[in-house]
Amino acid sequence: METSEKYCIVTVTTESYSQWTMTMIFSFLRSNEWFVGDIIVISNDLTEETSEMFAVFNNLIIKKPSDRLIGKVANLSNQIPGFKNIASMFYSLELFNLKGYKKVLFLDSDMLVIQSVREVLDFDARFVACVESCWYSGMGRKVDTYESTGSWPDPAMFIKNPINSGFMVIDEHHLTYENYDDLIDMIEAGLWSNKKTFHADQLIINLFFKNRITLADARYNYRPTNAAGIRRRDQINFEDAKIIHYFRQYKPWNFKEVFELSRHEMVNLRAFKLWYTWYIDFLKFYHLKSKINILLNHEQIHS
Repeated sequence: METSEKYCIVTVTTESYSQWTMTMIFSFLRSNEWFVGDIIVISNDLTEETSEMFAVFNNLIIKKPSDRLIGKVANLSNQIPGFKNIASMFYSLELFNLKGYKKVLFLDSDMLVIQSVREVLDFDARFVACVESCWYSGMGRKVDTYESTGSWPDPAMFIKNPINSGFMVIDEHHLTYENYDDLIDMIEAGLWSNKKTFHADQLIINLFFKNRITLADARYNYRPTNAAGIRRRDQINFEDAKIIHYFRQYKPWNFKEVFELSRHEMVNLRAFKLWYTWYIDFLKFYHLKSKINILLNHEQIHS
């Protein structure tokens, strides 16, 4: 296996999301003590004060999306206003503009990493991800409209195993300027002209890498609201999860959703409780590390 310096983890955040992003990073590092690579946070709106908060993590780099990517997303949002509030969802595409890494592990900021994922970086595959939620209901996606459907007569127009872009492992063969350029080119209003969806990066990645993605099981992208389907199709339970994904509106900090979901399958309540436990541990780590950093900076100034 390559040394861990050849790997990096990447996520996307915004000013309002930064606290949850730090919780995810904390959980990854605590569960993957072997990791000594870079942590890259892609963002376009962090204040100087918030950027400094990320200094509690070693080897962390805050990277702004390219002007070209920002411009393409802004133009799309002007033409389709529904994308204005979710523009940052496209910023994951910036990871294809990274160089010098053997593999890149992308994680959504609304995830919790509770076990080591070192083995997934050992997979002999150029692109690894987990299936989208519709797959657990026996659905794929039509290429032209991106509608979910059980089957389609023309395989060229059907994505049998669409993936959720919240967890992706991508090796150096795909981290090319050519791929980055082609992916950014796809951000045009016309791509969504016949689609009743606001899928952003996920739509583009599924279309661009159709039939070129190796599937990992749901342990690496466990969505509690899909628990029944995951158990039926992957034979995986909540206890098996390595990464829990609080996707869509089902966030632990969205108390209306917590209240509603906790009335249904107990797995949702267990997932929320686990996140709160990790969040408290993160707060203790953050405040202690911040005080240590202040003391170290004070000593350096006066040495």
